[in-house]
Amino acid sequence: MGNNDVVQTFNYHTHTRRCGHAGLNGDAEYVKAAREAGISQLGFSDHVPLTEYEFQDVNQQMHISDMDEYIKSIRQLQQDYPDMEILCGLEAEYTPMKEQYLGDLRKRLYYMILGQHYTPVGTGVMPSSQYPVTSNYPILYAEVVIQAMKTGMFDIVAHPDIFMEYRDKLKTPDDKRDFLVNAEK
Repeated sequence: MGNNDVVQTFNYHTHTRRCGHAGLNGDAEYVKAAREAGISQLGFSDHVPLTEYEFQDVNQQMHISDMDEYIKSIRQLQQDYPDMEILCGLEAEYTPMKEQYLGDLRKRLYYMILGQHYTPVGTGVMPSSQYPVTSNYPILYAEVVIQAMKTGMFDIVAHPDIFMEYRDKLKTPDDKRDFLVNAEK
């Protein structure tokens, strides 16, 4: 490694087996792998569980019943690996309807990541993949991200360019061009 190489010694975007799409490794295995990679500050940020009144998609976020165990496990890792700074956080979608719920969860954590994969529609959310994408979509997406940031609940914005994957859903070259113009805005 050359003298000008930058080595990242932190990772705040770490999911666990609880979210259903991050493998089956135990939490301690993530810590060991991070240590081997030169990470000295590791933040766990599993996907925020839905409320107990919502359909739980075990392939997208942890189940609400796993929340206490998740926090307990991360707190135990902090004791077991005192040579590393291990942080407990969550990655969340923002919708105004869940602001109180997210705020209550935030009080139990070191940090919260805004990972806005969805755009609020009416009183709920719709996956961006099902959203009727128009050339104005980047503006709508940005408005949600800005609204979420203004709440003060989020410390980090993850993958803020995720909306770009929907540009190719547009049919005409003019719509695609307008989409890119709005993306720049």
